[in-house]
Amino acid sequence: MIRHSFSVALILALVGLTLIPWGQSARACSCPLIEPDVAYQQAFLIFTGKVEKVTELTREIVHDGKALLSSDGRVAHLTVEEYFKGGGGTEIELRGGNTSCDINFEGGKRYIIYASQDAQTGALGAFSCSRTQPLTDYTKADLSYLPRVKRGERPTMLYGFAFKNTADTAKRGEPEPLGNLMVTVEGEGNRLELRTDASGYFETYDLPPGNYHVRTGVTGKLRGAEEKTVELKSGSVASMIFRTTTMGSLNGRVIDQEGQPVGEIMVELSFPGETPGARKIPNYQTTDEDGRFIFSEVQAGRHVLAVNPRGRRSLYGAPFLPSYYPNAAMSGEAQVITVTDGVAVELDDFVLQKRYPTVAVSGMVITSNGKPIPGAYVYLDQSGGGWDAAKAVQTDVDGHFVQQAYEGVTYRLHAIADGPTGVAIESDRIEVVAVKNVAPVRLVVKLPK
Repeated sequence: MIRHSFSVALILALVGLTLIPWGQSARACSCPLIEPDVAYQQAFLIFTGKVEKVTELTREIVHDGKALLSSDGRVAHLTVEEYFKGGGGTEIELRGGNTSCDINFEGGKRYIIYASQDAQTGALGAFSCSRTQPLTDYTKADLSYLPRVKRGERPTMLYGFAFKNTADTAKRGEPEPLGNLMVTVEGEGNRLELRTDASGYFETYDLPPGNYHVRTGVTGKLRGAEEKTVELKSGSVASMIFRTTTMGSLNGRVIDQEGQPVGEIMVELSFPGETPGARKIPNYQTTDEDGRFIFSEVQAGRHVLAVNPRGRRSLYGAPFLPSYYPNAAMSGEAQVITVTDGVAVELDDFVLQKRYPTVAVSGMVITSNGKPIPGAYVYLDQSGGGWDAAKAVQTDVDGHFVQQAYEGVTYRLHAIADGPTGVAIESDRIEVVAVKNVAPVRLVVKLPK
């Protein structure tokens, strides 16, 4: 059964390298969006500048008995254009340490930099959680706010953007800015009418602290233009984005044969009769921990949903047999879903086929002196020509782990943990044949001498 709703909100590779990252934290970078006022308070140095060049720092190491070049990070060399916090010379070097939070600086580009300083070495760095980014229309709020703070003001600011996405703009990968759009802000006895510029941007410093309702002059069959509310606090910055679309949306939940939600599984959207894998860039979404997924912008037409349509047995992304919505094992038995412009389609549960059978591979991560390591990441990948890898699991408080593997296949196991100085340390790789009741594996992480 398919249910339609007009009230659903709009929700917006591994390449082989010759350099082996060293000193990389085992944890991925994750941070919430911060506004310019928070970024200002957190930064040691703020400036705009141009990247003149980027150099790679390398050293030779011995890894698995082979001499390899190890990357010690990258250094971006910038010419400063204007300081907004702190000061110094006209040239700045920013050090990156091969973490997932590093900015991929490009030579010749101009950036707004919110830099931090290493307390021990004094080296400067800029990371993705700091609002550091190339100078574009999306930095207009920063370039408006920072000069005021530099003059000693403590402004209260509201800003935002308005966009429209259609089937054509989606193909280009860039939404259309809604320029010259009326934005009305009301609350606390105040009413303010603003206009977006050509990039869809609007801002104001003319409102006292309080709670406000914000609406746009968007007309027609667009989702995402609903009225929003915002709280303005004295001396702070608040923002909002109106992401409107003429397209429909598609959302639902994925469950297994026992009725349990399946998280972190890719759901692929295709056209009826389309050969699996035919698209150069597949249209897919990953389910959340409750098994839910949403395709927030879907062009009008007939579609089918699938999980693992290629039938590739994978520990990481597709541990289920090929499955088609709502509960089919073959593409010809899939239900065709019709999506129309401006309409949100809510599906009944997508029931997957059976899992590929697996066996448990367990063990313990310890130091060379036998001390268990909690929180270490354990990786499992197929050995001997084939390729398959499982999502890394973390050890428990006693250093134990359990990985799932396909029976009869030979795998390699290794662990990575944070060392005493914050530098990543790892174990040797150990081969194990996945069979029932396989003996536990001991992964020994070697501490640096």
